[in-house]
Order: sequence, then structure tokens, then C-alpha cells
Amino acid sequence: MPNTYTLAILADTCATCTTCATNSILRYTTVTANSHQEACTLADQIGALVCGWRVAA
Repeated sequence: MPNTYTLAILADTCATCTTCATNSILRYTTVTANSHQEACTLADQIGALVCGWRVAA
């Protein structure tokens, strides 16, 4: 069952900085993905972090 994931889109995409503590968040967006790994892959592609999820309605 797909889940809706919340992504925090980061201002700076630094390969070694993967926490919100070292990055500014520009905005949040949501995506629907079949797995957490799929959501993480998408987040990596757009310079974001997965920061929440819920079961898709």
C-alpha cells in the first residue's frame, strides 16, 4: 500500500550534510511512494530529506 511522504526541500544540497541542523529548509512538499526507500531515492534526486509519512487515503 502506498504512503504519502513529506519531504523537506533543502536550500543547499551538500553531499556530506544530510540533516536539517546543517541545512536551511526552503519548503515542504508531499509525494506518494510505495516504500520508504523509493521516497528516499526521490528525495536524493531533488535535494530533499524525508521528514514524515502517513498511509495514503
